[in-house]
Amino acid sequence: MNENESSGYWSGLITGVILGAAAALLLAPRKGEELREDLVEGASQLKERAGEWGGGAAATVAGKAHDVAETVAGKAHDVAGKAHNVAESVAGKAHDVAESVAGKASDLKVRSGDALDSARQALGSKASDAHDALAETVESAKEAASEIKESIEAKISGESDKTAKEES
Repeated sequence: MNENESSGYWSGLITGVILGAAAALLLAPRKGEELREDLVEGASQLKERAGEWGGGAAATVAGKAHDVAETVAGKAHDVAGKAHNVAESVAGKAHDVAESVAGKASDLKVRSGDALDSARQALGSKASDAHDALAETVESAKEAASEIKESIEAKISGESDKTAKEES
């Protein structure tokens, strides 16, 4: 293996290690600040190891990896901030909707109570009117029955007088 092939091998190996470590750190369930610290620390350690492994090419790759790690950490921080803002916005809107629904429910309760009161009043009025009409009908029926009774009694009395006259 000549010097160019060796340099390419080490560059590829270091790049693979850096990308693997960065992926592992990004996928690990940690807080954003811890993740950024781990990325920066890992990049620094890698830079030191690259220097130990031999040469300027490794140091350059490690330096680039450090820069990439810092960039990724910054982007992760930005994304976390945006996610936090979106979560706060959604929570605020959910609160507003909940208040609106509660207000409408309260208004509906008041309106349904008013409608119920109106229905009770109307029903009470109709019941009273029906009672009065029934009382009048009963009174009229009594008067008619009394008149019929008197008429029947008069006919009976008239027929008995007629029969008594015929017998005499």
